[in-house]
Amino acid sequence: MDCDVAIIGYGPVGATAAALLGGQGLTVAVVERMAGVYDKPRAITADHEVMRCMQFAGIGTELGAHVRPHPGTRYLGVDGNTIKQTDVIPPPYPLGWPTGIHFIQPEFEAMLRRAVARHGNVEVLLAHELVDLADLGDSIALTVRNLARAQTRSIRARYLLACDGANSFVRRKLGINYEDLAFDEWWIVVDAWQRRPTALPEMTRSIAGRRAPPVRSPARATCGDGN
Repeated sequence: MDCDVAIIGYGPVGATAAALLGGQGLTVAVVERMAGVYDKPRAITADHEVMRCMQFAGIGTELGAHVRPHPGTRYLGVDGNTIKQTDVIPPPYPLGWPTGIHFIQPEFEAMLRRAVARHGNVEVLLAHELVDLADLGDSIALTVRNLARAQTRSIRARYLLACDGANSFVRRKLGINYEDLAFDEWWIVVDAWQRRPTALPEMTRSIAGRRAPPVRSPARATCGDGN
């Protein structure tokens, strides 16, 4: 047996699993197609339960210094009137963290990977992809290809975690279907850095309509255009 757990995919889910399992002393092998962290933010918010999980993963203090509390959201129609408003729980927080937070995903993932690197029982194979797997009953046999050298190697694991997203090789190989819960409306999200002091609204705003002004949060700006 090469490892206790093989993880396919090294995004936030795979990296969190690797940090938690590695911290429990299990041997782990991670397989990821990309050579590094994807440099664009795709997710921007999390909650207090995620922050508690990050404490166990070993980055609670580090991540806590880089997040901003989520102030709530106000959804406005094209006439500027409020359609819906969501609020957050004020302090004292039930789990010690704000119930909603904003973060920058590439920074978040880099922290998780540094936490994983502290565990000598976790092997991370970047620029590798899973090309085949077989259920042996008491273990899983994986065939992994090195994308840089076009070489393959075998990994035998007691358990397999498929954290490789919507285009999961594992899901396709096992014939597992999934339901797409995509939004019915078209959206555009724009992320921007605040370069100078600017008066910002206390609450994040999302505008329904074609002429959508910027939606801003304390550290970054996001524009939502729902047609």
